[in-house]
Amino acid sequence: MATKKKTARPAAKPVKPAKKSKSSRKKVVGPKPSPTPPKASPKSKKAAQPKPAHKAKKAVPAKRAAAPRRPVKMFAAAAEAVDQFLGHDRAVTIVTNCAGTDATNLPRTLAQLGRDGNAFQTCVFNGVNSAGFSIAFDNIPNNSSTTLISAVTVIQNASRKP
Repeated sequence: MATKKKTARPAAKPVKPAKKSKSSRKKVVGPKPSPTPPKASPKSKKAAQPKPAHKAKKAVPAKRAAAPRRPVKMFAAAAEAVDQFLGHDRAVTIVTNCAGTDATNLPRTLAQLGRDGNAFQTCVFNGVNSAGFSIAFDNIPNNSSTTLISAVTVIQNASRKP
């Protein structure tokens, strides 16, 4: 028959002596020493000054406070004037998409890019119309010697459809 081994219990923790209460302490009779005021360090003068409870807001400069606000109508009128014509940015986008290239090739000709003039002309015409502007089909250049920038110059003045 197997016997079980007895395991020793861990030793009990030593008990700390109780602290003396204030009443059991000896009282010193006599004059109390005068408290010395705290000295401000020479490095920091802010230590002697009390800190405010909140930070004060900065004043708005006179130029900003007096500046009139621009009416919204001014911007709407400017946007409306720009939309009367196709414009350079839209013309570059249409021409480069139809030529299958990017804006760095604007000085190149259709022949250099290997594009057919008639397909290019049709693509540009459809692009201008789908953007909401109108241009005569015959006004769009389609020669093989036509540069992309010359096509942009022609179509950027296309007017908005009525």
